[in-house]
Formats: sequence, C-alpha cells, structure tokens
Amino acid sequence: MRGIGTTIVAATVVALALAGCTQQTDRVDSDAGTGTTRAAAPTPTATTAVAAAARFHVLDRAFASSDALPDGAPAPEDLAVDSQRRLGEADGTTYWVATTTRDAVCLIGSNPAPDSADDFSVCGDVPAAGDFVVTSMSDDRGHTTALVADGFEDHGSDAMRELVPNVWVR
Repeated sequence: MRGIGTTIVAATVVALALAGCTQQTDRVDSDAGTGTTRAAAPTPTATTAVAAAARFHVLDRAFASSDALPDGAPAPEDLAVDSQRRLGEADGTTYWVATTTRDAVCLIGSNPAPDSADDFSVCGDVPAAGDFVVTSMSDDRGHTTALVADGFEDHGSDAMRELVPNVWVR
C-alpha cells in the first residue's frame, strides 16, 4: 500500500469509519448513594465474542500486553475493551483483529511512519460458517487488504496471498 495518495486513503478510512464504526456504550452504571452515573466500559455481546472466536482462534486466547494498541492507532470508537489481538507485522505495519460493542469484527493496521497510508481500521460482520472474508479495502492502485477467517484459501491467477495470519492481500 506504499505510494498511495494520503488524501485518498484518509478519505476512504474516514468514510469506512463513519459507515461502520460508530461509538456505542451498551450500559450505564450508577454509583449507589453518590448520585453519579458513568458509562460502563464497552464490551461485545457474549454471542459476538463466541462467534468471533470460533472464526478467529486468536480471539480465543487471553489478552496479553503485546496485544495493546500503540498510542494513536486508528481503533474504532466502539472497540470492545481488550478485545484486540495482534496478528503480526509486515513491511512496518502491525495488524490486529478486534471486536466492537456493536457486534462487528475489525481489522486494524498501524504504521508509525509519519506519512504512512497504512493506518486504518475497517469493520464487518462476524462471518457465518463457510464464509471467510470479513471485510476488505482497496487502494487507488487496486491493491486489496482483507481480514479473513481461519481456514481461508484462495486459488487462481488473481489469488490473494497471506501477509500475516488472517490478513491477506492482492
């Protein structure tokens, strides 16, 4: 995704974020006797967490400090607390899979280079059994980056290739 016009990528990321990653808090807690109310930490529904872990086995393991997103990473606003799992790094970009409080699964990419176009988050529905591609995005040169469920394969002359586990590119 190197060499992409930063403006085009930024506009795409903003459009994707506005279309699919809005903030939502699923409950409010009240401190008894104090009169104060605070929003509870967002968490995915149990159904989403189980369904996502069934399609992305990395989500089945406990959160580790290496899964933490760096400051400034482009996480969706409704990211479920500590739901992200680091998938790997390629060409200076680190990739994570995460769930949101609105029952979505997201691919997060972060590259610390100041002018990098590889800072994004894109979200989609948890795939049903037999479905593999959760979400994908294309740049202005026709390169595609996709978040795919475990077991994905692609064949043929236009096949995607695995970049890191669960992240495939064409």
